[in-house]
Amino acid sequence: MSLQADTGAELIVVDWFFVGSLLIDVPLVLLLRRLIAQLSAMQAARLERAASFD
Repeated sequence: MSLQADTGAELIVVDWFFVGSLLIDVPLVLLLRRLIAQLSAMQAARLERAASFD
């Protein structure tokens, strides 16, 4: 979007869109991190259970 901006005002609007996207991205990254940690823990537990059957 910033490449399409012709005026300073348009660049400011683009910057605000960027700030808005950060406000959305940060919580989503934290949620994804939590999800990956939970999946890793589940996989580790399953591997331990499978190893105990041997």
